This record gives sequence, structure tokens and C-alpha cells, in this order.
Amino acid sequence: NLPPAARDVYHKHAMAAQAWEKSKYTNTGELMTDVEARKKEKQWVEERMIDDVERTIMTAYHTNHLEFLPFYFIHVNYLYSRPTAGPNDGEDFIPIEMAICRYTIQDGCTESYHQLMPVKIQMGYASAAKDHSAVTHKLEALLTGPFRDYKEIEGDYQVILEKFMKFLEQASAGGKLPPIFTRNNCVEPVKCFFDRLAYQMADPQWRGSTTLPEIYDIEILFARLLILCDDSLECYPFVAARALAEGLLNSGSYNYAPGIDCY
Repeated sequence: NLPPAARDVYHKHAMAAQAWEKSKYTNTGELMTDVEARKKEKQWVEERMIDDVERTIMTAYHTNHLEFLPFYFIHVNYLYSRPTAGPNDGEDFIPIEMAICRYTIQDGCTESYHQLMPVKIQMGYASAAKDHSAVTHKLEALLTGPFRDYKEIEGDYQVILEKFMKFLEQASAGGKLPPIFTRNNCVEPVKCFFDRLAYQMADPQWRGSTTLPEIYDIEILFARLLILCDDSLECYPFVAARALAEGLLNSGSYNYAPGIDCY
């Protein structure tokens, strides 16, 4: 047995080693513990999302209600992105267009809300905005061209919030809004749009709901529907069906083209 003085020395070394272990940093200056915590939270959110989608789909399927089950899809186009400062550095995607629709397998798209938002480009981002617009949505003309008086343009996010929540009113079951689906690679722009709505919700004059819907991945929904259509996929881990869903969506097979509408 070591004498107390020697034990104290080893104890101090052990405590110092633990403190150093906890304070490891990434090459970008982030604490490893923070990175791991975010990773675990993201995994937990994804697992909960998968469980919720599966439970909803299977309940509707076993009650012969699946074809009438409404889904809500959203997409946000952004003009440019800029770095954000804070404990978790990221990107702020500046919204310029948003569209949300209500969809059922039986009837297709039954309702929609489309909104264009004018953007005042910050100094230093004009080139980035022009370049991104040119290769994507080509909406930069909204800022300078004759589209300025287009009826679907609205720059007041308080008005946009009212329209958005009114569109979702009928969807709330027991006061809870349904999840809204978007492509996995489009989640961040949707979050940035929601951040602007949340800011308006914090206004003391706002009298409506202060809760926004959760954002879910379309790939997860599509994968679960694929499994229902093909029993053989049940033999594989869910990640395989999800990869198949992503591949089909990325292939462009479901991209819009004029004249493909169903009547």
C-alpha cells in the first residue's frame, strides 16, 4: 500500500489526465465533448423521427386509412448563405422562396401555400447571391426586376407567419402540428426560415401558437412506404431501404416536368 502522500500524487495526476481528456479540441477549436454531445443528440432525433414515421404509417395502413393520410411537404430556396457566430458556428441560409403543400396518396397535392420573400443583400454577398441564383432558382430578378410587384412577394415575416400558421390550422390534432417533410439536404434552409418565424412568435403582440412543426426527412417517409410496397425489404436493415429511397430521389425520376400532371 502506498502512503497517503504518494497516493495524493497519483490522484492529482489522474484528475489532471481526466481534465485534459475532457478538454480535447478539434482542429477547428471545438471541444470534443461538445461535438460528441451534438452527435448523440442528432442520432437520438433521427431515431425518434424513424420511430414516429413508422408508427404513423403502420397505424394508417392497418386501419385502411393510408391513402387518405395527409402529409405536408416544404421546400425553401435561399439566395445566399453567410456564417453565423456563436457557440455552434454554422450557416444562415437567407430565404427567398418557400412552398408548402398538403398531399395524400389518394388525391395528390390538395392545397398549397407559396411565398416569395424580397432580400436585401448584405455588403460582400452580391456575387455569391448572383452565382447561386444563376445555377439554381434564378430568383435574383425578384430584387431588381418587374417582379417587385408580384402578388406573392411579402417581406413582412409577421404576415408570413400568420399565413403559414393559418395553412396548418386544419392539420393540428389536439393542438399538435404534424411534422413537415423535406429533403435531407434541404433541412438547413428550412430551419433558417423557421428561425425567422420563431423570432416573430416571440413578439408580445403575437397571439397565435408559439410552436412550429418538426422537420422530418422525406427519405425516411419514402423508405417506409417502399417497405410496404416490397416485403423483401423487410429482410434488410432500415438503412438499406433509406439508401434505396435516397437513390431514387437523387436519380431525378420524380422531378417535375411540364405535362406530367394527373387529372
